Amino acid sequence: MNNKRIAYVKMNDNFLKNYGLHYNPQMAEYEEQAQIQMGPMIKPNFSMMSKSANMEKQTFHQTLLGLLQLIGELLSEHQSVEIDLNGYGKFQGIGRQVIYAPLNKMKVSGANK
Repeated sequence: MNNKRIAYVKMNDNFLKNYGLHYNPQMAEYEEQAQIQMGPMIKPNFSMMSKSANMEKQTFHQTLLGLLQLIGELLSEHQSVEIDLNGYGKFQGIGRQVIYAPLNKMKVSGANK
């Protein structure tokens, strides 16, 4: 169980500042208890991602930026909002305080007993 790898999404300080958001103090507690190693950060490869999506690179990049802007607006404009990112976990915003819950992909299947 040691060295499990899960996708973990962390908004950078510029994004948080842009939308008047901040992480709920419980997030620091969670990260410490879960012993999450934050790094190295992976920059998106837009060329590869756009090919996979069968889109032009610029169109894909603009679409992705639009989605991130929408997420920022939703978290900042609503008192309580939950944004499900499917396999990447979910963001929950309450009064501009953000909590991120990663999806633990290491669930035990009943068929593996």
